[in-house]
Amino acid sequence: MVEKLEAVRPPPHVSTVTLALKTVLNPRSHKREVAVASAIRHGRVMLDSASDESTREMSHVTLVRPVGLGKDDGVPARFPPDMDDECSRRFEQLVRCPDERSLLAALLASLGDWDPDFVVMHDGWGRDVDVLLDRCADLGVGGWSRIGRRRVPGPASSGDGNRVGRALEGRLLCDTKVLSKDLLGDQTSYGLGELARTQLGTERLGIDEADVPLWCGRGERFVDLAKHTLNDAMLVQRLMFKLQLLPLTKVTRKRILPTRADQTETSGLIVCLFPSSSPVSN
Repeated sequence: MVEKLEAVRPPPHVSTVTLALKTVLNPRSHKREVAVASAIRHGRVMLDSASDESTREMSHVTLVRPVGLGKDDGVPARFPPDMDDECSRRFEQLVRCPDERSLLAALLASLGDWDPDFVVMHDGWGRDVDVLLDRCADLGVGGWSRIGRRRVPGPASSGDGNRVGRALEGRLLCDTKVLSKDLLGDQTSYGLGELARTQLGTERLGIDEADVPLWCGRGERFVDLAKHTLNDAMLVQRLMFKLQLLPLTKVTRKRILPTRADQTETSGLIVCLFPSSSPVSN
């Protein structure tokens, strides 16, 4: 008698949003502020086979806001006079926000509308998610919890070591920098530029945070900065595909999700996406 074998269901496809930020350091508060943000949504990422990397399944948004050039005269920062012309000529989809609060609100609204399973970032755990949460707390951005799936009323918390895991509840964060360190032991650097060169065969222009305001004085340079940020998001997404990092995200280590509560919150999504796997354990 031949026993009928039950077919094993393949993992479902998932959706991702890859985020890239350009920040500036406020000379008075010594806090990082978001100047440019790009997000790329991919609606059909396969976990057990190659994904379609064409733009067919993708949509994107890039947002900018005025950046002061080191002046402290009390006058609100403004876009360069030629900004409209440069956007019309070279980047019509670029979203120009009046200030940082509006930029963050628009970015998080897009994230909530797209509702991805994974948020993909380079140095998200170590830097960028904290920057987003800090700025939402400082500016009173009410939609901050859209970075995850659980809607939380009130302002974002600050100074809480476990807040990143709680803010992302319902989604998984794929950090290409963290996972590359685990996967590529022979790299001398895990910066985005070096990984793009060694893994993707692509040269990336490095822009230091201190130099970002210098790109914001002329419309042509500001559009270049926005395009650079969108290209960074594309490079991060390409790294995710090239190194097949999404399945590795399920083995997120204790150093990233430090408490049992954080691990429990994430385990439901892991079981849904990886039905043959058990929840994250210590």
